[in-house]
Amino acid sequence: MPPSAKKDRKPSFQPTGAQYGFLVVMFVLYGAGMGYFAGIQPVSAWRYFSWHPFLMTIGMIALPGIATVTKKKGGYVNTKIHGILSWLGIFCTLGGYYVIYQNKEMNGAPHLTTPHAWAGIFVMGNMCMFGTVGGVLLHPDFGMAKTNQTYRLAHKLGGRVVLIIAWFTAVMGLNTLVGNDYPKLLTYAAPLVCLVPYSLM
Repeated sequence: MPPSAKKDRKPSFQPTGAQYGFLVVMFVLYGAGMGYFAGIQPVSAWRYFSWHPFLMTIGMIALPGIATVTKKKGGYVNTKIHGILSWLGIFCTLGGYYVIYQNKEMNGAPHLTTPHAWAGIFVMGNMCMFGTVGGVLLHPDFGMAKTNQTYRLAHKLGGRVVLIIAWFTAVMGLNTLVGNDYPKLLTYAAPLVCLVPYSLM
């Protein structure tokens, strides 16, 4: 086992096998269910735009959430799975950005006019940056700084801050679609609040 895998700081919550399985199922169900739920707002119908909230929910919440709890299990293999899932999330997020860009172009709408849009750009850029740093500097096989605890801690804490902002940004996006429809906002946001202590803390 590579030295970097042995030197991981013990997480505040380290899931057992059963807890890990439960959390993975919850993130999968949330990503699929809430991605679809957000996608059909506010007209209760699926259309091209719907791929934007669907892919963003998968890419900014479900896949990074699973990646984070996988990393909490520790070890060489889980570290590599963490990286793969994180990059799958980044690709889904880029896909979601492509959809909203194309949708605005098709409808002659201006780009980047809301706090949600700018927050999304910030999150997307930081996800790409943290993913690149993790893949190049902290990869357990060839990472140039894989044993540097300062880099590892900065990656861990910075990444979690970005994900918290990402989750808040997703709720902001739903708010732009449904306004102050609090039951719908709570339906989307409440599970995230419950998942935070087990994934981002």
